[in-house]
Amino acid sequence: MLTAKQTSVVFGIQVDARYSYSPAFKFFAYTNLIVFAFTILSLFFAYVGKKAVDPVYFFYIFLHDLMVTVLLMAACAAATAVGYVGKYGNSHAGWVEICGYLGEFCRKATAASSISYFALVVYLILTVISANKSRQTFV
Repeated sequence: MLTAKQTSVVFGIQVDARYSYSPAFKFFAYTNLIVFAFTILSLFFAYVGKKAVDPVYFFYIFLHDLMVTVLLMAACAAATAVGYVGKYGNSHAGWVEICGYLGEFCRKATAASSISYFALVVYLILTVISANKSRQTFV
């Protein structure tokens, strides 16, 4: 998403599209960076603390997975909402579709959103697994 930018001429006017021009796309990009950093940090702690049998340890992993899942879901929703308007426009609000004019930008945004949705599904599965593991240790 950070490389999604394109300049095109639309109706004789030069239009420049960048992810940083949209607060929703900025939120999406920065959230994915934060999720990546938390994932690396989590992998490090999982490797260091893999022999931990303390139930609180598993509960903290569950909270981490849940927090990242919700954050990623919000970012995906924001990017999808803006992407939908960019692709199809909104005739009631007078917004025209821009993907016909800025195809490269839209393709990169779509690819980033698709990968992020895949990560969301993976984190959702991890959240269920960690919740189950946390529940089993308290019983």
